[in-house]
Amino acid sequence: MPNHFKFLAEYNRKANLELFAILEREDPAILRKQTGIYFKSILGTLSHILLSDIAWLGRLIAKDENLRLIVGALPAVGLPGVVDKTWQDWAEFRSARDAVDAAYAKLIQALPAGRVEETFHYQNLKGEPQAKPLWVILEHLFNHQTHHRGQIATLLDQAGIANDYSGLAPKFE
Repeated sequence: MPNHFKFLAEYNRKANLELFAILEREDPAILRKQTGIYFKSILGTLSHILLSDIAWLGRLIAKDENLRLIVGALPAVGLPGVVDKTWQDWAEFRSARDAVDAAYAKLIQALPAGRVEETFHYQNLKGEPQAKPLWVILEHLFNHQTHHRGQIATLLDQAGIANDYSGLAPKFE
């Protein structure tokens, strides 16, 4: 199963890079255009994904000194109090996203064999205790990114912007 998660971490990194290349060719106003989706805009949705990833990565490394050292410092965003911050500066957002994508790769690479089968205990943002197999959490994290990138693809389709960036098989090497 670790190879599966290595693949998903690499897929997400590549899909993010391809999406960002598309967005960076367009008028920057498209990032902030109010769209009617839950997180208001493309940048709002991308910010939500990033904040969720930072919160989860923080949970995953909090109790393991070795993983904290390997993964390194995560972007500081004032979690857990900040849930739906929207980055205003694209370069700052990109820097944080790139750092988090690299952190995912380091985390997956460093996980000891069999660890993904263990139950992971944590608190949700409401402070309620939770327990799930680590593999379920990792699947959720990567699926969460894919879900929201799909929303962004729909917005780009509606704007008439070509965006064939999310295919899974083409990213497999």
